[in-house]
Amino acid sequence: MQQTNPNATGSGYYCHQIVFDNVKSRYGVPNRLDCSITTFSNSWQADATGFEVDNKYGVIFQINGVANPGIVAFDSMGRPLNNCLGGCIIDVIRKEGSNITETLQIQIEFEGYVHAI
Repeated sequence: MQQTNPNATGSGYYCHQIVFDNVKSRYGVPNRLDCSITTFSNSWQADATGFEVDNKYGVIFQINGVANPGIVAFDSMGRPLNNCLGGCIIDVIRKEGSNITETLQIQIEFEGYVHAI
């Protein structure tokens, strides 16, 4: 989970971040070789760097209760940055209509430890 080169672009470097997008209920790394790309293109295909949840499941993501949360990246020591600076809780919520049916909570501690709540 550490980012050994925070401005990683070009071959040989990989982005140690995850981007959440509620527009199409997807998460992942839009471009694993260019960390400055933080939005998914319309032509983005789910692969080993991310996943798109079928709309029929009604899944949305939140970071600390904020919908369409954005980015969680990690510094060279593995500590969270961006929307998770200092630690955060990521909610993976399943809705049926306007009712929440399930919530999975993932906590990222300020030092980078990731675990379920």
